[in-house]
Amino acid sequence: LVRVADRPPRRERSSSTPVRLGPTAPRARAPPRPPAPTPKLRATMRRRQASEHFPAIGGARKVTSSESQSNLANADKVRDDRRDGRVLVLLTGGTMAMKPNARGSLEPRKGYLAEQMRLMPELRERRMPAYEVVEYTPLLDSADMVPADWCRMATDIAAAHEHYDGFVIIMGTDTMAYVASALSFMLEGLRKPVVLTGSMVPFAESYSDARRNLVMALIFANAGGRVPEVVIFFGDRLLRGNRTTKMDALALGAYDSPNFP
Repeated sequence: LVRVADRPPRRERSSSTPVRLGPTAPRARAPPRPPAPTPKLRATMRRRQASEHFPAIGGARKVTSSESQSNLANADKVRDDRRDGRVLVLLTGGTMAMKPNARGSLEPRKGYLAEQMRLMPELRERRMPAYEVVEYTPLLDSADMVPADWCRMATDIAAAHEHYDGFVIIMGTDTMAYVASALSFMLEGLRKPVVLTGSMVPFAESYSDARRNLVMALIFANAGGRVPEVVIFFGDRLLRGNRTTKMDALALGAYDSPNFP
């Protein structure tokens, strides 16, 4: 309820006090309209607005983007303002972000996925969307995730929803189906794609499904209104998030939607 404050009592003016009129103030001119921003300036403004959301996120940090100066053959890269769209990648952990340690065991490695993405020529093509990668700290195995982590992902997507054309979540495969189902109900009013993906084999191996899953997830995340929901891309299949089940712990096509093909 808006309440109007009480007015102060009006002071009566003495009849003996003359009223003096000051000089007439010149009419102020309307300020000129600022010029319309160029496409490059609009892209810069969007990046600046989006970056304001992430310093407050507990431990998350941006590790790379399509405009990174360390990309392979940087001179041939396409500027972000000439690409079709913009995708935010949330890296939470999983096999895709793992690298063998000194004992030969796989473990999450900070910045490792960012290094691999800088070496991928596919991500420099004009048809691919611009992207930014935000890496969570610590990187988690999906079996260690709890509902509070799901809420964190949903909050981050909701905060950045108007600044990107789509979202990719990279995570482990053990609980990906649970996370996709939860996010599909948590993100009410979602109008853009949220694509969850991961891999069964890490980037470090000579033969890996990580590269294709990542590229295709970025493509579908830029699909706009054609896929305005939470989905999983894995093993050459795009599946509805709340209809997906992990059927195999070893196969590259680990997921299926048996009750809703």
